[in-house]
Amino acid sequence: MSTPTQRDERFMREALVEAERPGWRTHPNPQVGAVLVKNDQVIARGFHEAPGRAHAEVAALRQLHNPRDAEGAEIFVTLEPCHHTGRTGPCTEVLLESGVSRCIIGHVDPDPRVSGKGIAALREAGIECVVGVLEADSKRLNEAYLKRVLLSLPFVTVKVAVSLDGKIATRARHSRWITGKESREEVHRMRDQHDAILVGTKTLLDDNPELTCRLPEGGRNPLRVVLDRKLRAPLSRKAFAEQDKAPTLVFTGRSSLQLAKGRFEGSGVEVLGASELGGVLDLEEILHQLAARGVTTLMCEGGSELIAGLLGRGLVDRFVSFIAPKIIGGSDAPGPVSGLGFETMAEAAQLDIERVDRFGDDVRIVARYRVDNTLR
Repeated sequence: MSTPTQRDERFMREALVEAERPGWRTHPNPQVGAVLVKNDQVIARGFHEAPGRAHAEVAALRQLHNPRDAEGAEIFVTLEPCHHTGRTGPCTEVLLESGVSRCIIGHVDPDPRVSGKGIAALREAGIECVVGVLEADSKRLNEAYLKRVLLSLPFVTVKVAVSLDGKIATRARHSRWITGKESREEVHRMRDQHDAILVGTKTLLDDNPELTCRLPEGGRNPLRVVLDRKLRAPLSRKAFAEQDKAPTLVFTGRSSLQLAKGRFEGSGVEVLGASELGGVLDLEEILHQLAARGVTTLMCEGGSELIAGLLGRGLVDRFVSFIAPKIIGGSDAPGPVSGLGFETMAEAAQLDIERVDRFGDDVRIVARYRVDNTLR
């Protein structure tokens, strides 16, 4: 069995660059990049663009002017080539037909339809396979995909917009706008990159958000997911409009499911039931239901009770805070996370800062939530 070399890592980094190109727009499929190398030169590059489109290996091979140039070449691919037929055919068969002699792979695909089968098929056909090159980088790139496949849960990002003193609105619940235009445009880019947006009823009632992607250059509307246990949100809310452009899914308690279906009948809004725990909807069950529908990335945009519930169940992966240089003040002005909170600083949830950006006058902090932390 071959072991990775520095040369393998160098070309795998180029494959990772390809894999990053589509952003989080390949779901429910993983992000994958590939480069073809011959005589120490990259002769073709490719990446998986979207579901139903060519996989990275095939995309790279199609870049060749002469298909015979692949004979004897090496292919560096960030994820194990598939060995099953889905929306596209098996990549292993394409690679075998191409004549490549060596396949260098970032990591094994945990999907049961693939896991190890693609590598085994290539090796049985005499193609040398090297597995685990820059494995950590490859897995980090597809952490959302891996979480959905391995845990049946989406990758959850909480997004908040706060003042410098940590308020999300004034004491009169006025919140438009805390942050500036540049930050709000970035939020639309984030929506474009997420499969679904999650909000609670109170956010719908207080803010009446559209929850759509409104970028000047266009973008993808996420699935709008609303938690409405008591069926308090009227159909006049913006999140229930334009179902042909941006579908909405409402979760309510199972005891209210039939009433909810009657209420939303003919609106295009889909309604599902969920269990209730202590007078609130079971958030983990809801996330499992979303993952089963192919939702790989989920962004929660509030409110404070919902965010506290997700944090309390250890369901948050990333916390993104847009901080505006404003002071709101007032003990009655709400913050982004409600609930009892912790009593001591030693108990406080610890996050790891990944990046800090500037958008106009605002600052954005992106932090990783440690899964061993829970809120009461």
